[in-house]
Amino acid sequence: MNKYLLLITTEDRFIECSTFIESVNLYIKNDWKLIAVCQGHTTDQLEYFKELCHIPIEVLYYPERLGMFNARQEGIKHILAESEEEIAIVTVDDDMILLPQTNYENLIKFVKDPSIGLVSANWISHENFLNKRKLQEKLVKQAIVYTGGGMAFGRAVAELIAKLPQGQYFSDNSEIAVKVYVAGYENYRYLGSLTMHKACRKGGRKKWVNEGEQKQLPDPKLLTIRLGKAGENAPNDNKLLIADSSDLTELAHKLHNQNKAVLQRK
Repeated sequence: MNKYLLLITTEDRFIECSTFIESVNLYIKNDWKLIAVCQGHTTDQLEYFKELCHIPIEVLYYPERLGMFNARQEGIKHILAESEEEIAIVTVDDDMILLPQTNYENLIKFVKDPSIGLVSANWISHENFLNKRKLQEKLVKQAIVYTGGGMAFGRAVAELIAKLPQGQYFSDNSEIAVKVYVAGYENYRYLGSLTMHKACRKGGRKKWVNEGEQKQLPDPKLLTIRLGKAGENAPNDNKLLIADSSDLTELAHKLHNQNKAVLQRK
């Protein structure tokens, strides 16, 4: 099995991304490959990433920001074109830090099961929560999952994501998770791996969502979008809530069950 970390990053997160790569050096073995989708970086920054990373790394450079989903999809397409063998992809964010408790080897074991779609690892937002989040060798079924502490999937799901239409999606996680779910796969959280993810800080998604017009929302026939407490006049990232499993519609569940039966017959 060829094992990949898929990293999406932008030029304003250079320091955070460097810190992430340093943690990769500590906790990821050399039989993994890091695919870094870099947007807007200077040549010196790209070369720095290559020199910093101790495991095999390939940088995909784009001069402009693609949007979160589009950048992730470009990385997935590249991996599919590179490898015709069995693959496992763990998609990660540049504001993550791997820990001694990060266990991607166990995480990717689950994606060998053809009924499983996405498996999201557990995470904490700060060191202070480290002792409060105990590792458990346990899968928890959850239809809408997020990058969290790293999100794993295999070739079949990668091919599904690669065929989705590109768009400036409000939440790439929700968009991917709902499409994988309605295709009949079961998504899960894995409690046996822990990563620090300093989500919702400056730059990154927060900055991108607030730039320009309201970003593209999920299909309302599949996910109900709820207004956040901040209300209509809030910035885009606070105006609406990122969808969770409770927001799935009756149609989404019906399609999931229908397509799950089809997958089981294959």
